[in-house]
Amino acid sequence: MFIEKSCGVIVYRIQIENIEFLAVKSKANGHWGFPKGHMENHESEEQTAKREVFEETGLSVDLLRGFRAKTQYMLDDGISKEVIYFIGTSSEKNVSIQADEIQEYRWLKYSKMKELLSFDNSKQILKEAHDFLSLLNYS
Repeated sequence: MFIEKSCGVIVYRIQIENIEFLAVKSKANGHWGFPKGHMENHESEEQTAKREVFEETGLSVDLLRGFRAKTQYMLDDGISKEVIYFIGTSSEKNVSIQADEIQEYRWLKYSKMKELLSFDNSKQILKEAHDFLSLLNYS
């Protein structure tokens, strides 16, 4: 079975003592999720994740150590998709979306983000990221 692998980042920021997460809406299918994309030759998972966030949002992110989450699902064409997520933040304030792939973006608090995400596996990854940040006293 062919497995297609992508990597991404759950991007967060602290706004007046609240954590906000970055959601992006795919232009291809209208689904809300996190910035992610395909691995390229000789890239590590972390390199792919950071590159994809930069390409899709214009943000350079710093990844936090100790968080790596994986989800797997089937695509419509029968290909198995594996996505590895990291968590990270950026000191940059301006998001500049990649117009040919991303329709729009939003910064949202955890509860609103959980409502907006299109898939249950994304909601589970968000919960894991939120719990991880809570352990670090970010919430």
